[in-house]
Amino acid sequence: MLFDLSEDITEETNLIDQVPDVAKRLESQLNEIRANGRSR
Repeated sequence: MLFDLSEDITEETNLIDQVPDVAKRLESQLNEIRANGRSR
């Protein structure tokens, strides 16, 4: 799930299908963080 909290504070509109490039970029960043064994 992907939300724009500045516009949708109640998390009602999932944007993952509308901006798949952003979702993929965030997923890649998260995978890199996990691979490095840290969350900061």
